[in-house]
Amino acid sequence: MRTEKGPDLAKTEARLCQVEQDSVDLKAVKFARNSRQKNMHSDGMQRLAAESSSIAGGTIMKKTRFLLSLAFVLSLAASAAYAQTPDLSGEWKLNPGLSDLGEMAAANPDIAFSIRQEGGVLTIRKNINVQGKEIVKNFRYTLDGKESFNDGESLKGLKGTAAFEKGILIVRAEQEGTTMHISGNDPPEIEYFKFDSVEEFSLSSDGKTLTVVQTAQLPDGSRKTTFVFDKAAA
Repeated sequence: MRTEKGPDLAKTEARLCQVEQDSVDLKAVKFARNSRQKNMHSDGMQRLAAESSSIAGGTIMKKTRFLLSLAFVLSLAASAAYAQTPDLSGEWKLNPGLSDLGEMAAANPDIAFSIRQEGGVLTIRKNINVQGKEIVKNFRYTLDGKESFNDGESLKGLKGTAAFEKGILIVRAEQEGTTMHISGNDPPEIEYFKFDSVEEFSLSSDGKTLTVVQTAQLPDGSRKTTFVFDKAAA
């Protein structure tokens, strides 16, 4: 026997069906929204990871470039330092024609230098021959600018320093000077005295010419002398 539904019951069932449908639609909307948020989060994390990777890579590349640049600068500095310390070693003979000897030129001196530069130590042997009288002077300096002591032919403990400055050897030292008294054909009489001097040793680009500019503080005033030496054949 079929029972007829009243109008109120039918409306109630319809509302229940609509509520169920709305609930299903709401769940679908929430699911879709959650999915989008997860996708956005995933995309954001991927972009962040990519940006972080890019930043890290850029930092590494910058560090690498910096290290390479630093190594290049250090190599240039080492090359420059090497270029600023030329080797003056050799046997050197005075070229009077190119030199400016001042009052010394009248005595027609024969001067030769023997120089050895090795292991941060410089030794100079000066042979000076004037009218048959030979004077030999030996000097030893360290090239770090520290004070060294040398003995002259008569005077002892002469102080001096030596160091390269922009490719030029600068020797600041006490030196032993000589005054020769010549009378007729008699051997010259020699008088010794101490004086301060600055000597600048510069080597030509081909390594064959050595120029020594000496500024001496002598008893009668300051005197500048330029000695030009030719390198003897090995």
